[in-house]
Amino acid sequence: MADNPYAGLRNLALSANAEQLGFSPTVDLPDVFGVVADLELQGTATLVCLRDGTTSLYYSSGGGAIGLGQHESIRQAALSFVGLVQEYVGTFSSEPDASPLPSGHCRFTALTYGGTRSLTASETDLNAADSEAGSLYRAFHAVIGAYRLWVDAQPNDAR
Repeated sequence: MADNPYAGLRNLALSANAEQLGFSPTVDLPDVFGVVADLELQGTATLVCLRDGTTSLYYSSGGGAIGLGQHESIRQAALSFVGLVQEYVGTFSSEPDASPLPSGHCRFTALTYGGTRSLTASETDLNAADSEAGSLYRAFHAVIGAYRLWVDAQPNDAR
């Protein structure tokens, strides 16, 4: 059985370099070029979205999907997510949080031109209708929802 590539893929995303990816600040995205979102529920799901629509989903248990941004509905949801992170990046901690995530928590890591910034939220904060964390969580789920709809639309033999 092959080694689980989860940690390596996640670390690669977290260490992404904007210049190497060909990204530079824009009017709409002056600070943020991507987001890495980790959700802990009996294992970790990591969603990576970049400002060009590149989208990947990794599971700590193994598996996931890369190249999701080539599907327009997923790409649009990912771009909206990155845009929302840009809107809230000022509320993120400038000290990246690498501590283990407790169950029911989500960590949003903004990939910025000046380094990473993070926001970790509990289930209560994630479900609050009027919180930044709640808005980010809904955007995270919009990407996951678009992915699930795309998967469900595929013929059984193509899954």
